[in-house]
Amino acid sequence: YAKAVLEPFGLANRSQFMAANEESLQEILRRNPSLSSDQFQVPNPLRPKTYIMGGTILAPVGLLATETSAVSLQMSPDYTGSPFYPKDSLVHYKGKDNREFLVGGGFVETFAFGGSAPSSAQGQMGGEAVEMEAPPTAFSLADAIGISSAAFASVLVNAGWLTSAASFVIGHEAEEYLPVKDVWPVTSKKFSTWRPALKYQLGDGAEVDNTGMMALLQRKVPKIVAVFGTNRELAEDIDFCDGNVLRLSLKNKVSNDLLDKFGYVAENPGEYLIYNQVFHADDLAKLLCKFEKKRESGEALVVQQDMEVLANSKWGIEGNWRVSVIFVYLNSCKRFTLNLPPETLQEVEKGRWGRFANWPHFKTSSQNSGKFTSYTPEQVNLLAAFGEYMIRSNTEMFMRFFQ
Repeated sequence: YAKAVLEPFGLANRSQFMAANEESLQEILRRNPSLSSDQFQVPNPLRPKTYIMGGTILAPVGLLATETSAVSLQMSPDYTGSPFYPKDSLVHYKGKDNREFLVGGGFVETFAFGGSAPSSAQGQMGGEAVEMEAPPTAFSLADAIGISSAAFASVLVNAGWLTSAASFVIGHEAEEYLPVKDVWPVTSKKFSTWRPALKYQLGDGAEVDNTGMMALLQRKVPKIVAVFGTNRELAEDIDFCDGNVLRLSLKNKVSNDLLDKFGYVAENPGEYLIYNQVFHADDLAKLLCKFEKKRESGEALVVQQDMEVLANSKWGIEGNWRVSVIFVYLNSCKRFTLNLPPETLQEVEKGRWGRFANWPHFKTSSQNSGKFTSYTPEQVNLLAAFGEYMIRSNTEMFMRFFQ
């Protein structure tokens, strides 16, 4: 991923740490005089200041991840970690010997992620000047993106036979391709015992949440624009305004990245979504009906909905407050398509045989023959134009939302 995605932009150096901005970098250097500024990458100051790359803490090496033990890993240029203890308790892992470990509890500055736990029990509880050994290698932007894209990891962790088969096919041990980092918890008064770092297998954030919404709800963000760049077209053989729609099987009819937030779980292999409910199921029915009406009128599926947030102990999300969400759902849109230039429309209508095969759900890999992740300039431009259309055709909604 570093070569395919980051190298064209000069960001593939895996020996460079991350820092939030120039001011943060200077503070890190002040506290760590052995480091230098050329060892760091800093985000473009003209881009959004805060962003979170999602990963998953699957299981210590040799153990198996489960619905209850797969935990969100949140990576940013400033801090990395998991902010809460899942269900406010120890995490149980399966394997030859079932084990329990403390996971999460807070963050560490990202440049120090991947090293040993602080040397003292007091230091492991957190602070502004905690001493610890430097990590053996830099935790780089390439590492974070590689983890957030390792969708195969959970399947390999939990399927020994598949790992062996994969090793046979590719000629290497499949485990070599699994991201592994030393991870230690931030302790507290409740869990005050010093705990060492363990080698954890890490994976794609989509294995626990493919939207980023859960991390925002952990922080009680009151307004969210949730973009579902899904590969799942809203099914046309279901009346989503039918009062009994939630009694139907919605698997492969609606993106499971949306369904799980309402307690309607339709998992794919390697996903851990059972404990992701944060909204009432009735709100899902209302949302799907709004999508249906938008689609019938030929509009893009962009809908605003205010909802009560339900408490979720696995994610440490507090309940009994309200959030306003604009849902942007990638789906076919008649008004956009019919207003394309004739030559573009002609290619779109060719379907799988045209230059825009799979439109609008371009594949994330091997969309184009001989290219692992690359899209053509025409494909990028068409997606960009559609994204702009979805926003501009709902300008008033977004303007009111951000007032």
